[in-house]
Amino acid sequence: MSRNQKHPGSKDLSMPIIILVEPQMGENIGATARAMKNFNASELRIVTPRDGWPNKQARSVAVSAIDIIDDAKIYDSLEASIEDIDYLYATTVASRNINKDYVLSENLSQDCPAGLKVGIMFGRENCGLQNREITYAHKIININTGDFNSLNIAQSVIIICYELRQFGIRDKKK
Repeated sequence: MSRNQKHPGSKDLSMPIIILVEPQMGENIGATARAMKNFNASELRIVTPRDGWPNKQARSVAVSAIDIIDDAKIYDSLEASIEDIDYLYATTVASRNINKDYVLSENLSQDCPAGLKVGIMFGRENCGLQNREITYAHKIININTGDFNSLNIAQSVIIICYELRQFGIRDKKK
């Protein structure tokens, strides 16, 4: 299969909106933007970044994804960042005692609903999303890792974007 061919059975969906909840380091925001750019994800929302905004470190790590950094929307609350989202996923590597369906990252493109504005939440670098935040999601995405299951936020974003792109999900041009 060539680089830009769609996988058989793929859907024509836009890349979801990436939502970072209280990211702690500007460098990780920049790396997230760079990861997004590699897979044509273009909309980044940031909820109360710890080191403030705009952030010099985010810009320096973003390299050629400065447009994503410049266009990022900053929110004071998670609720405000998701109010226009039709379908929301939360990411976690840890099992949670929450009554939500799980979807593995490799099955996300088949699960992702067509025709809706989809968002994916990623939590803090040190502790992920809080249970209260996860309750806003329709489903939880689980990235299948080995025994050591602590991924950097940008690594998580790139895995999710890669999995979606593998099955033909493309960002519709604005």
